Amino acid sequence: MHFIKWLWAYFFGNENLINNLVNLFEGNIGIISPKIYFAKGYEFHKDRYKENEKGRVIWYAGAVIDWKNVIGKHIGVDEVDKGQFNSSMETEYATGCCMIVKKQVFEKIGLLNEKYFLYYEDADFSMRAKRNNFKILFAPTAFMWHKNAASAGGSGSPLQDYYITRNRLIFGFRYASLRTKLALFRESIKILQIGRDWQKIGVKDFYLKKLGKGSYEKTWIKFQL
Repeated sequence: MHFIKWLWAYFFGNENLINNLVNLFEGNIGIISPKIYFAKGYEFHKDRYKENEKGRVIWYAGAVIDWKNVIGKHIGVDEVDKGQFNSSMETEYATGCCMIVKKQVFEKIGLLNEKYFLYYEDADFSMRAKRNNFKILFAPTAFMWHKNAASAGGSGSPLQDYYITRNRLIFGFRYASLRTKLALFRESIKILQIGRDWQKIGVKDFYLKKLGKGSYEKTWIKFQL
C-alpha cells in the first residue's frame, strides 16, 4: 500500500491531492487549483536548474491576466519552490491542467465553452464563474507534476500557434476593454501580414467563426492515427 501511494505521489501529486482540495471548499469558493510543478525534463529552461531542483520548478502557483495584452500569466512560473507560495489565496483563474469544481458552478454557468477546444477555455470558464460570484482558489497544500505541452508538440508548436492565436482573440473580444479590443484587431492584421502560417490561419478562422477544432481538425485526426 505504501508503494502504491508513493507511485501516485511521484507521477501525479501528493497522495491526498483530492482530499486536500475538497476540504478547502467553503462559502462561495467554486473552483480550486493546486500547486503544479513541471515534470522533470519538461521545464521551459531545462539548463537553468540543478539536478536536485528539477521536479520542484513551479508551473502554476495561481494566475493573473494581463488585460492590456490579453495574456494569462502563471504566478511563480520557472521559480524553484522554496516555500514562497505556500499560502492559499484567491486567484484570477484556475488552470485546466487540474481544477476541482463545485457542482453548483456547473449548474449555474454550464460546462467549458466548446468554441475554444484547446487553450483559454479554462480562463473563460473562470471568468464566467467569477461573474456569477464564485471565488477561485489556489491551494498549495495539494500539488502535482505536469508534462508541459506534451500533447501539443511542445511549446511554440503549430498546434499552439493556431489555438492560442485564435482563442486569445475569442477571449479578448469577449472580456477585454474596448481599447484592448482595438489593439487586438490591429495586432491580428499584423499577424496576417507577418505571422507564422498557423497563426495566420488562426486569425482567419476567428473572423470566419470557424471555431471548436477549426482548421486544425484534420491535423488532430492525423495525430491520433
